[in-house]
Amino acid sequence: MPVPPGERRARAALTLFPLDKARDAAVHTGGAEAVWASLSAGSDLDPDGLIATHTARGWRLLCPGDDEWPPTLTPAQGMPIGLWARGDGHLADLMARSVAVAGTRRPSPHRAHLTGQLAQGLVTATPTVTVIATVGVGVGVQALTAAVTHGPTVAVLTATSLSRHPELLEMVTVHGVQLSDAPPLGPSVRDAPSRRTALRMALLAALSSALLVVETETSGPLMETARAARRRGRTVLAVPPEAHAEPSRHGGCHQLLRGAVAVPVMTVADITGHLPAV
Repeated sequence: MPVPPGERRARAALTLFPLDKARDAAVHTGGAEAVWASLSAGSDLDPDGLIATHTARGWRLLCPGDDEWPPTLTPAQGMPIGLWARGDGHLADLMARSVAVAGTRRPSPHRAHLTGQLAQGLVTATPTVTVIATVGVGVGVQALTAAVTHGPTVAVLTATSLSRHPELLEMVTVHGVQLSDAPPLGPSVRDAPSRRTALRMALLAALSSALLVVETETSGPLMETARAARRRGRTVLAVPPEAHAEPSRHGGCHQLLRGAVAVPVMTVADITGHLPAV
């Protein structure tokens, strides 16, 4: 069923607002138009202008009900109001067999190399696996950089992605999709960075068939996301630390494996063995 124009306009506007669980729940149950109507009085925000600005630069707003909206994004999974997308890929099709690759911002040289090997192996596997990651620093960028010229990728933007990684993101659009929870060309969303980071990590886990943790510390949003993903029945994978590994870098993987939150993987074949058949 097509998304009504008024509903799409309202969702576009609401993606500019800080995160609010009560407001988002009202959108999911009663629709965005009523919520936007209660907030728009006195506001100079122009949803039509916001959509037009993004459309002119190749962006599209995805909403629940669109053919491209992944079926895994439900209210129970913390479904966002909408997602801004740019690229030739079809998001729902890309996510049908996919792995979110995540880890520390400062990976060890060995794990950075392994990340690249696994990411390239996944997108060239038969059948193909989409690699999805955040475009910030560290493991996510390593994964996308290694995979993007070989197969489909999905890049989840952070606040600085467009300015820091423009060439990488342009390559993503050829076979995949850039994805943002807030208007990438609009005014900055006034929200706590930690809340946005947590949202993006949760989005990775909810979108993908599996979450792969390559290397991480024992605390932080990735550990919380992995545990939440496991509680919701998602597949969580982790690369076991080597015997000589630095605890501060690899302790998180050890905790996830020891607590049976994640299952151990070392190769592309290990990973694809946990993915849905096509």
